[in-house]
Amino acid sequence: MFPDGCIDVHQHLWPAAFIEALRARSVPPMLRGWTLHTGGEPPFEVSAQDHDPERRAARESGRAAVLVSLSTPLGIEALPPDEAAPLLEAWHSGAGTLPRPFRSWASVSEQGPDLDGLTDLLKND
Repeated sequence: MFPDGCIDVHQHLWPAAFIEALRARSVPPMLRGWTLHTGGEPPFEVSAQDHDPERRAARESGRAAVLVSLSTPLGIEALPPDEAAPLLEAWHSGAGTLPRPFRSWASVSEQGPDLDGLTDLLKND
């Protein structure tokens, strides 16, 4: 753990909107209950407690900031843009609702990233 006032720049915390977007999918990456299905890995049991924002915020009290990001092994950024877009939107909108000390890293599709849209999103943060 880090001393109070420090900034942790790499954690993963899925906001509710993102969890629901993963659960709405019928192909990987998708979430069934708390079982994550990805394209190239066996199903993985995700800990619901690890993605409880209030519980995590309490654990991180005293930090100046905790930056959360998508995990590359999920494969979201590598999806075709039309598949990635709803997940990325859910990530960004949900991450914006996380309590302090959480802040989020932005993510874009690897294929034809919408940099203008990302710029607009970051201006509003």
